[in-house]
Amino acid sequence: MIKIPFHDWKHIEHFNLKHHQIHLWCIELPPHIKLIKTYENLHELKKQRHQLVKHLLKNYIQQDLNDTDFLILPSGKPILKNHELQYNITHSQHYLLLLIHLNKPVGIDFEYISRRHIQNFSKRFFGENWYETKLRPQRQCLQRIAFFQAWTQTEAWVKAHAETIFNFSAFEAQHLLSRHCWQHHNWQLLSFMPYLNGIASICCSSNIEEVFIKNIDLSQPRVLKDALIEGVFHG
Repeated sequence: MIKIPFHDWKHIEHFNLKHHQIHLWCIELPPHIKLIKTYENLHELKKQRHQLVKHLLKNYIQQDLNDTDFLILPSGKPILKNHELQYNITHSQHYLLLLIHLNKPVGIDFEYISRRHIQNFSKRFFGENWYETKLRPQRQCLQRIAFFQAWTQTEAWVKAHAETIFNFSAFEAQHLLSRHCWQHHNWQLLSFMPYLNGIASICCSSNIEEVFIKNIDLSQPRVLKDALIEGVFHG
């Protein structure tokens, strides 16, 4: 069970990841790249995210990675073909989060707190009973936060199990508005706010004890360009 949610990255020795740890990279991209959502812009943004992920993962496995080294499962989850390193990514707005473990599946989801009509959506997706017993009792001013916490928990669980949001094994989001880690079978879930107005949830093995987080600011286009060309990331 995770006892201390986050440690300062300065205590990590480069990319040395241990079995009882997971590493979380939180990367801020230039906000302007999301404004005009043409097919070309979205495709370019996807390429940039993939290139950043490749730059980071190669530091862990200590070898270059090509597109052919990746496999996309039917659920849409990406994995490395010939390496036991496990990872998962999520992105929302101009933020990209990458979660890594040595050999056990992990899942992460990050969502901006939007103005979605949460009452109807909650009933339709989670069910009337879940809405009445879990979400409705929350204070009205906090219901939106609780909903997105439940949604990210569900997505993280689904992604860790390589399933899809429309077809997944039994799971019910719990411990809403709590910052404490909670256990579900042989898994544990932890929710937090890595950025203002955004909620993320992690799903990982129950034997994970530490989460290390690293924030990378690539919000300036020139900094992003240098990172994409040189692949320079330092612990």
